[in-house]
Formats: sequence, structure tokens, C-alpha cells
Amino acid sequence: MLFLVSSFLGWLLESAYRSIKEHRFIDSGLLRGPFVPIYGAGAVVIESIDILVPDHLIWVEITACILFCTMLEFLVHLFYEKLFELKLWDYSSFFLNLQGRVCLLYSFYWGILGYVYLHFLQQNIWLFMDLILATKGFWIIAVSFSIYFIFQAISNAYELLHIRHLKRNLLGLLENPAAENLEAVGRKANTRILLAFPQILKSELSLFIAKIWGRSTAVIGFLPYRKAIWILLHGRILDEDQEDGQFYLAIEDLLENRNVMSMAGIQHHQASTLSHSLLISQVSWYLADAFGLDKKSCARGALLHDFFLYDWKREKHPHHAMRHAGIALENAQMYFDLNEMEKDIILTHMWPLSKTIYHYRESLLVSMVDKIVSSKDLIAMLRLTK
Repeated sequence: MLFLVSSFLGWLLESAYRSIKEHRFIDSGLLRGPFVPIYGAGAVVIESIDILVPDHLIWVEITACILFCTMLEFLVHLFYEKLFELKLWDYSSFFLNLQGRVCLLYSFYWGILGYVYLHFLQQNIWLFMDLILATKGFWIIAVSFSIYFIFQAISNAYELLHIRHLKRNLLGLLENPAAENLEAVGRKANTRILLAFPQILKSELSLFIAKIWGRSTAVIGFLPYRKAIWILLHGRILDEDQEDGQFYLAIEDLLENRNVMSMAGIQHHQASTLSHSLLISQVSWYLADAFGLDKKSCARGALLHDFFLYDWKREKHPHHAMRHAGIALENAQMYFDLNEMEKDIILTHMWPLSKTIYHYRESLLVSMVDKIVSSKDLIAMLRLTK
């Protein structure tokens, strides 16, 4: 009961903290339902410490909480990394971290949580559990929650295996035309988990950047990779040679449309939506060329991927992140005759925030480029390649 109650309290704590931090609701934890098991296990560990350590030695309690809960966090990370090939969190950029799995700051947080639990929450939690234990239907409650918890744990393992399979295919799909269609796997991958643990996809973006970075620095050839990396690093598009001219010819009719040009007046982070989209369009053009994909569709779809035509910061558009891809597609179809690939590029570029996953390799490519360009961590991610 302590494990279940503490798992629920941990879910409340972490969901509230992350939702406030990210200005949107985050359903923390891997399980469907209000449970984060690591907090339940942590409470059991802290109770064991309380039994073994005399009450007056507070500093010993806190030190023990830090050591044993940090060990728990390390083992949980190691378990998911080895079994499912997933890094649920990464502390590599934090001071005094151990293999990115644990770090000094969060170990300190564990110590604070242990102290708060023992000196402020413990008595109330046990009083609450005494009430449950005194209930006539206690065993029904206990067994029901235990069955639900076990079922969710099994279901979660099944979903994580699909995410592992998805990750294994993400990069391979760009280079192997015969690779398995990601749509079938993607529908089974729990997008809630991907949103709760963005590090899962960030690690794939880092590998993607490492791949194109390595090829762009090759001694011979690989001009498309070099151009793509140059545009990413400098944040501006190129108009220098014949290939750049071919790129502009591919999107010439789009740029002649006044609604497309109106994107220049709409803010996107530190730039306009038009300059952001042009940047992604040209990077996608060169990377599509490098991977042997349809570069014209990539360039055109990428240019229109944010064709929503409103200032989402000033105007109230609820759930902009999840809905703007659909709005952009509707607008694009009003003014242009799009092929199926271009439609898919626009509609799926926000996956997993949007529920529709990629049907084409070109859609995956544009989505990855968009996530890289939009990320404030671009420089930090590039450093990971060294």
C-alpha cells in the first residue's frame, strides 16, 4: 500500500512540476494512470532507512536517502537502457553526473524529498493507510489496484518494445527503401510516453546529426551533407551555385503567392515563419538529395509545413502545437495542388504531438530537420557528435 500511495503522490509531484515548467499538462511516468513507480520504490527505501537510522541523526538520514535513492535511480535507468534501449533521461550536461544516469543536483533533490517525507509526510501517509486497512473492502481495494498496476506494467513493456523497434528503424528508413514501413509500428508506439520522455527522440536526433556531421567532414564528396550542415550552423539559406538555383526553381511558384510571403510577418522563435520554413526547406532539399529521396517534394512540403497564417503568440489558438499542422495543410490545399507526399510532410511534421505518423521517408526527414532547427539546443546537440 505504501508503494501504491507513494507512486500516486510521486505522479502528482512530477506532473505538477513539469506541467508548470513547460506551460502545458504533462502526464508523467511510463504507465497509463496516475503512478510513477520509482517514487513508490523510493518511499519503501526511505522507510527502510528510517527503521535502521536513529531519529536524532538527521544528517545520516539525508545522506542515506541521497545514496540509496541515487542508486535506485541509476539502476532504473540502466534497466530501461539495457532492456529497451531507451534513455528516459539524460543528465550528461549536469555538473558531476555519472554516465548521464544520475547527477549531484537530482541526488540532492532525493535527499530533500527523503527529509520532507520522514519529517512532514510520513505520519499523515501512515494515518491514511490505516484508514484504508480498517476499511471492510480493504482486500478488494488492494487486489484491484495491484491487478491494475501489474496489467499496466505488462502493457507498458509491450509499448516500450514497439518504441524500441521504432527507434531502430528511424535512421535506417532514410537509407533503405526496403525498410519496414514505420506507420505500422508507429501506430502502436505510445505517443504519451514519447511526450513524457522527450529524451527518447532527442537521442535519435543526436544520432542523426552525428551521421550527417560525419559525412559532411569526409575528405571527398558529400557536398549535400556539407551544405546542409553549413545552413544548420549558420542559420541562413544559400544562393551561390546552380544547385541552389534548382532549389529556388522547385519552390518558385510557392514564393510568388502573397499568403506564403505574408509568413514573413509572423514570428517563429527568433525569426519569421517564412525564414524558418525556407531554412528547413533548403536543408531538407540537400539531405533528400544525399539520401536519394524526392527532394522537390521535401522542399515544397517543408516550405508549407508552418503555413498556418496566424501569430500564435498574440492570438489565442488553443493547442497550437498539436493542431497547426492540420491548419497548415488546409490552407495549403486552398492555394496549391499538392501531391500526397507533400500533404503528408505538412500533416505529420509535428509527430508525436500530432497523432498521425509518417507515411513516407521524406516526411520523416523533414520532421527531423524541423525538430533540429526549432531546438534551442542545436549547438549542444552538435557537440554530442564530437
